[in-house]
Amino acid sequence: MRSSDRTSLENAIRTRIRRLDIILDDGQQDNAYGDGQQQDESERLDKLNHAPVDAALMELARNERARLRSNLDWINEDDAGFCEECGCDIPIQRLLAVPTTRRCVKCAGKE
Repeated sequence: MRSSDRTSLENAIRTRIRRLDIILDDGQQDNAYGDGQQQDESERLDKLNHAPVDAALMELARNERARLRSNLDWINEDDAGFCEECGCDIPIQRLLAVPTTRRCVKCAGKE
């Protein structure tokens, strides 16, 4: 992987991690109203109904962040930019579009 490609990918990964950190931090915040207002019953029920979906989305975000952090380490390794299945070069455009990947399009399509 070229040095400029490595830098571009590192910047893209770090940006995505920062965005996920914001999402995950917001998800951890207490949802109580700070201005003394009470939640009405419909808001409480809405949150209750959406809780399983919200939890699943937060888990997906945590998993993505973990894969991104792993790839942040990987891009400094000798095998960075090469498919972990077939060993072929992964185009930088693919890595930038899907920064969590370690597979070429062909091998990723086999799943």
